Amino acid sequence: IPYNWTALGKTAHGPLLFRALSYPSHWNLLSPNGRSVESIHAGIEALESFHGQAGGRFSGDEHISGTRPTQGTELCGIINILATMETLVADLGDPAFADRLEIVAFNGLPGTITPDFWAHQYVQQANQVLVSNDEREWSTNPLCANIYGLSPHYPCCLFSMHRGFPGYVENMWMASNDGGLAAVAYGPSRVRARAAGIDVVITEETRYPFDGAIRLIVEPARPAAFP
Repeated sequence: IPYNWTALGKTAHGPLLFRALSYPSHWNLLSPNGRSVESIHAGIEALESFHGQAGGRFSGDEHISGTRPTQGTELCGIINILATMETLVADLGDPAFADRLEIVAFNGLPGTITPDFWAHQYVQQANQVLVSNDEREWSTNPLCANIYGLSPHYPCCLFSMHRGFPGYVENMWMASNDGGLAAVAYGPSRVRARAAGIDVVITEETRYPFDGAIRLIVEPARPAAFP
């Protein structure tokens, strides 16, 4: 995609592109083949090389716009990166996707939302030293896209912002194909699941990502072994 905003350049809409990265993994479930999986890694590598930003995100204000730290990333784009990584790790089991899930959830998502979740930015920047209505070199966003508010610019991010952390929590634990449980992403949690044909409760005690210490308390309904 050339760095211009002609009819060709504007096809590279960040949030849609970031979510579309999961399409090949769905196709691979229906018709397993190496090319589908290779295309996912190639796509992420290309985005990282040409549009990579701090915090595991890619530029998208609203269209992919290069690696300069002055470029922004739309909050909907952050949410869709999270959803895509959750899909990819579920479909393919590759821990690299879980790593990016954690990086974006704990770096890209919090910076663009106020702690009380009453205000957010439409786009965030890596070198965001000033929040204002000043002119910026964004692809198509207006001046107000950088400020914190209830709904600066389009309301799509107002609807999407509440999906990020619940989606993360929902995908912290997953069943594995060998009848076990996988701790896909870390954080304080408590999961009730079936493993080895019995009910199991696992409590995860941690301050992660603020502390690397993680304690897992495993309580099976009866003694059992499972992966």
